[in-house]
Amino acid sequence: MTSIQVEIHIACPAPFIHEALRQHQDWPTIAPESFVEAPREIGDRLWIRTRVTGAERVFGARLVSFSKNRVSWDTDPLTKVSGEVTLQEMLPGETRLLFEFRYRREGMIEAVFASGDLVKRRLEDDLERLKQVLEERHASGGPSGGEN
Repeated sequence: MTSIQVEIHIACPAPFIHEALRQHQDWPTIAPESFVEAPREIGDRLWIRTRVTGAERVFGARLVSFSKNRVSWDTDPLTKVSGEVTLQEMLPGETRLLFEFRYRREGMIEAVFASGDLVKRRLEDDLERLKQVLEERHASGGPSGGEN
């Protein structure tokens, strides 16, 4: 199992970020390196098409925990992708976001991406875009997502 952690500080309050993370339709715009299309909710799963690991994957993610400071998910045992986002308010208006992504490598493409740290770089790039989008929305007094 490969585990990657990425941390970023965002100049927005944690509740603003938390609400933005709930806006699935925004994910491909904010994180184009990771998401092929907007996730779809079917039953108790969020069906995701991703290419963050270098190879395209489709899986149904199930929320394990959803609170104001933490969101975690997992998939079925065959796919074995899981992750967690933790929000920690550092100062008023500044939040530390810690993203942990865990997956089992499959195939040569994913092995190459993992060995070259490309998966981590993709995640860092996507989180940097998330930071820019949210800070711009927050500074303009706009909504955290979905309504733009």
